This record gives sequence, C-alpha cells and structure tokens, in this order.
Amino acid sequence: VGDKQSFIYLATAWEASEKLKIAGSYGAVDDVSVADNGSAITVGAFFQLLEKTNVYALFSAFSADDSAGADRSTLSLGVSHKISSKLM
Repeated sequence: VGDKQSFIYLATAWEASEKLKIAGSYGAVDDVSVADNGSAITVGAFFQLLEKTNVYALFSAFSADDSAGADRSTLSLGVSHKISSKLM
C-alpha cells in the first residue's frame, strides 16, 4: 500500500419517463489495500408507484484487481415511502 491513494467516482441519472428514473455509477480505487483495490459498477431503476411510494432495483458488481480480493455482486430490491407530518 503506497503513500498515494487513487479514487474515482462517476454517477449519472436519466429520467426515462415521468415515473421511471435510470441511474448508474462507476468507481475505482487503487493503493488502498490489496483486498480493496479494484472497480465497481452499479445500475438501477427507480419507479414511482404512488405519489409518495417508489420501488427500486439495483445491481452492483465489484471486481478486485488482485486475486487476494474477492469479486462480489449484489442485487437490491426495495420499496421507499415518504412520510411527512406537521408538528405544529
């Protein structure tokens, strides 16, 4: 692990329609640790189901630069609901 660590992160989002948003990101790290050096990509879709409720699906994949680090991927599915209230 060197004195200079490198990190890059790029992200974008696109409104495919009034209710659908597509997003993606790319990140890479170098000279952090043997197991953590590598790059990752994430793509996802967010759909407005109701006025305050969204459903989403995300896929992320990490690729290690060295065989000491394990490649891994994750699939996330979920629902988010915004709750608001007036306190006074």
